[in-house]
Amino acid sequence: MTAKEIVLAYAQALGKGDVPAAFSFFSEDVKWHQPGSNQFSGVK
Repeated sequence: MTAKEIVLAYAQALGKGDVPAAFSFFSEDVKWHQPGSNQFSGVK
């Protein structure tokens, strides 16, 4: 898969509400930074 195909497949999975499928495109050691100051903020 090309990078563009991966991004599109990720977006399509999220659009369908299929979070496990969307996150399957992430590397196991990925770090996600969620900005803000609430319960969902920080590095995950």
